Amino acid sequence: MGRVGLTAAADGVPPKEWNFITRSGDRLMDGEKEFRFISMNGSNLTYMPAPVWHRPDPWEQEDVFRSLQQMGGTVVRLYTFTIKGGTANGDQPSHVTGLRQFNEDYFRDLDHVLKLANEYHIRVIIPFIDTWEHVGGIKQFAGFRGKTAEEFYTDTELKEDYKHLVSYVMNRTNIYTGIKYKDDKAILAWETGNELYPTDAWTQEMSAYIKSMDSNHMVMDGRYGISQASLEDPNVDIVSNHYYESGGADYALRAAADRNLSLGKKAFVIGEFGHSNRTNLTRTADEAIANGTSGALLWTLKSHNKDGGFYNKEGDFRWPGFPSGDIYDEKAIMSMIREKAHEIRGLPVPPMPIPDAPQLLPIESVLGIAWRGSAGAESYQFERAEHPDGPWAVIGTQVLDSDIPFRPFQDSSAAEGMNYYYRVKGMNGAGISEPSNVVGPITASSVPPVPDQPMWIPFTSVASMTWNPVKWAESYDIERAETPNGPWTVVGADLAEADQPFKDASASSGIPYYYRITAKNTGGASEPSEIFGPITVRNIAQLAALTVDSTNGSNVKEYAVDGNLSTRWLSQGQEESHFIEMEWTVPQKLNYVKIWSGAASGEQWHIRDFSVEYWDGTVWVPVTSVVDNDKDGFYGEYNDMHFETLQTTALRLNITKPSWQGIPVNPNDKIARIMDIETGYNDDTVPKEVNSAAVVEGDGQLTLYWTDLEDDDFAQVVVLEEGAAEAETVHVGKGVQTVTINGLVNGTEYAYRIRTVDEAGNKSPGVTVSGTPGVDRPGNSFPGCEKSDRGKPSNQQTNHGSKLRDKPCNNKPASAQS
Repeated sequence: MGRVGLTAAADGVPPKEWNFITRSGDRLMDGEKEFRFISMNGSNLTYMPAPVWHRPDPWEQEDVFRSLQQMGGTVVRLYTFTIKGGTANGDQPSHVTGLRQFNEDYFRDLDHVLKLANEYHIRVIIPFIDTWEHVGGIKQFAGFRGKTAEEFYTDTELKEDYKHLVSYVMNRTNIYTGIKYKDDKAILAWETGNELYPTDAWTQEMSAYIKSMDSNHMVMDGRYGISQASLEDPNVDIVSNHYYESGGADYALRAAADRNLSLGKKAFVIGEFGHSNRTNLTRTADEAIANGTSGALLWTLKSHNKDGGFYNKEGDFRWPGFPSGDIYDEKAIMSMIREKAHEIRGLPVPPMPIPDAPQLLPIESVLGIAWRGSAGAESYQFERAEHPDGPWAVIGTQVLDSDIPFRPFQDSSAAEGMNYYYRVKGMNGAGISEPSNVVGPITASSVPPVPDQPMWIPFTSVASMTWNPVKWAESYDIERAETPNGPWTVVGADLAEADQPFKDASASSGIPYYYRITAKNTGGASEPSEIFGPITVRNIAQLAALTVDSTNGSNVKEYAVDGNLSTRWLSQGQEESHFIEMEWTVPQKLNYVKIWSGAASGEQWHIRDFSVEYWDGTVWVPVTSVVDNDKDGFYGEYNDMHFETLQTTALRLNITKPSWQGIPVNPNDKIARIMDIETGYNDDTVPKEVNSAAVVEGDGQLTLYWTDLEDDDFAQVVVLEEGAAEAETVHVGKGVQTVTINGLVNGTEYAYRIRTVDEAGNKSPGVTVSGTPGVDRPGNSFPGCEKSDRGKPSNQQTNHGSKLRDKPCNNKPASAQS
């Protein structure tokens, strides 16, 4: 497909006027001209978090650049390098996979981004590491050395690891262009990280290191907010801030204050702003243009999906804006960004280009025709013919690829059994594109293909159950059972893909459940998915219907129970008292509540005085209360309140003093900030012991046998030599019922304690068994074990070497002791 208005002479060849962007005082410079921009973040150019974690397709990456070019954007800011272990990526491949270990495929995707940036003449800001855990951040990075996020800015080894990441990135040679990153003019700046809370010393050290490695590019301080030290640091070129309503609703006022701080010292860039109304966003752009701010980047631009439709969630933007985004004024905001992107450069807004031709994807049924959309297209026209050369009849116009979820086009007028050919054209106010490729012949049928078997996306909470979309599925049924063999009960019927994540509100605390899902349409039902489970409900706050007294901006009540401390519910601030109430469809057994309160952006915003009540069916009954709370969620601290077990359908948190007034101090603050609530039933009952524990002695080894207890929440057995450190514990899965310990000294007596562990982590006191290894010892008898097998682990055994240390135990018979 052709490109509209490319400034590159050829693929991989940058324009002749391509310069490194530099700084002069508080301005950015492109050669002799000042460089200013209004554009967008491209947060998913190097990874895709949904519907499942995966790498972006090159076509999807280019769709972002085509969109930016049409809107007049000359800069795109990426998100940080992904680090294994984040909440979105987990154990999936990521840029950073371990201690000083990197994934080549993910870096090749960045290579392709920089190739496109050179072709489209769009600059790139690259931040190194994230404060938050979403795609892995400083916590996961420090965790590779067994250290904590709190040590990230001060620990010598962690600082050297960060420098190693910087060096690896800067010295990488792009596989497409042959240019080292540190020599690539497409890169506008290296950002030390995203929304960091560093020490000044850390920023000074890292900005100096970056400059020592790369004198071509600028350094952008990744601190959340502007530091006086960075304004005076000769190695920092750009200071920045991010604007969201949780930090103050008047973005323009904040932009003016930040620019005043940077005036005459450093260039200032609004690295992110968004999740607010059009008026607020427009005023922010106008303020940036008026006060000399170098650039502002709206959060965030999403691309077309190579399989049809867009990647999107509410509040993110798609070019050029669509009716499904009317709830957040998407089309008008996209138009505003295009206007301001040209205004800040002193340019008139050009006419919109006619879209490129879309691409029709292979067609399995006339009831589901998918296509790859064109950047800038507002809608599409579908055409049909009985021959590949036409004549062509229009069978659908003003067709959208922006519905959430994406809905393929259905040819409802096709005659049963007829063979047809199809093509599609993109449309916008400038005109209609050339036709796509032709696909056919396709035999029309009114019966859709039966959906494929769906597959769960692994989940940790029954309050957030998701699955991979299945082609041809019109709806889904979710079933639950308490054993993997059933019986199965439907807990979610006729669900749409948009109903994800699904919440099993009828689940009860403390019960292990199994789940399966079936896809359906008028043609039939798929095979049920593989069974997922057991999964036990721990935090039943996530299953509750929530009611609050008020909500401040976009900080909705659901954030109070989402298990994420970086999001929170904020009340409004007109009153001193606030509440958040949880109500369940079935009675729940509770004996504890944990509450994290405060703000991820600063200390001393935690709630001060509060109480907890439960509904007994008639009145609210007090459970517990706290006065002058000192647990600040900014530091990960929380209130851990335990009480006698109760059963209820509702729990309420009453907040009577909402704030410690925060740092920086706001003496009039009356906003309650709840980062997370966890409640449920903690089983502290000690499990029973294993049965029939015994030992078989062999040459340099002992083999321990037992019979697992019959208990629904029995999870595993742990084995530890008497007197040994807990770190030497051996974990044996349910159903294994044996372990062999090698590397022992013949003639020396050893004793081991076998303990059971339930799903709540409770451990039994244990049963002690002892034995003496030796050559050709008769040993202890155990059904199914013969002398000739001594010392050799069977297929059912767990075989361990000398991890359990050689410590003799004297004067004990080879027997089991409780």
